[in-house]
Amino acid sequence: MRTRTRPTIVTAVFASMALLLLLPLVFTPARSAERPSLLYATLPFSPLSQLAAFSLEAKRGRVIGKIGYPLSAALAFCPPGGKAYTVTNIFSSSPQLATLNLGTGTATPVGSPLPLGQDFMGMVCSRDGTLYGVGQSDYTNPDYNSLYIINRANGVLGRIGSTGVNDGTGDDMFMALSFAPDGTLYGATPLALYTIDLKSGLATKVIDFSANVASNVMGMAIDADGNFYLADFTSDSLIYALDPRTGVAAPILNTGLSYVHSIAFKTPG
Repeated sequence: MRTRTRPTIVTAVFASMALLLLLPLVFTPARSAERPSLLYATLPFSPLSQLAAFSLEAKRGRVIGKIGYPLSAALAFCPPGGKAYTVTNIFSSSPQLATLNLGTGTATPVGSPLPLGQDFMGMVCSRDGTLYGVGQSDYTNPDYNSLYIINRANGVLGRIGSTGVNDGTGDDMFMALSFAPDGTLYGATPLALYTIDLKSGLATKVIDFSANVASNVMGMAIDADGNFYLADFTSDSLIYALDPRTGVAAPILNTGLSYVHSIAFKTPG
């Protein structure tokens, strides 16, 4: 029986830093952890967080290694070279931007800790290398669910504007961001898919997710062909193919891991 976790409970469990065992699988020998076609993922509930990668074609994956800091949920790849970023220590007094080593999973902090409440879980890089994130996790704060530019060199934040998404419960935090091939920025809350305007930050709902994943979506990625994928935040996380026209999510991979959060394809070049 799969354990489903509501967003408000997710926040509480993040804060308590639950430690869960993970079950790594093995890649076929022909696959490499540096291949751009791999789908990478964060596992923030494991001890000191972990980085994993999956082959959707081979339907296998593995845990690459420990990130080295607790509650590291976000994942973004930036050009040139597909440099990986996360934010460590979320839901603490010292969340901080960090780079990730794709060979070991290890994080290297960038700049100084972010302001309190800037617990970024959804981040993405544009083609020009700009790092975006939706931050401010306190739904009573007027900046809740705002779109930011994050300076990759020092972690300094530049607020663009509110997404306008706030149901007053905190259940609608943006958990994932991804760019479509046409440059449209998409964002996912646990319940729905949105587009987000890069100039104003305003979000527009595209579709609600189907009942089999609703309330559990934490990861969302779009590949180079425009295909959408979701990850659910459960005790046995699955990867789904999403139809953005209907919201229907069809399972395509059992990760064998618990509480997969962000998913992202490495940026080529």
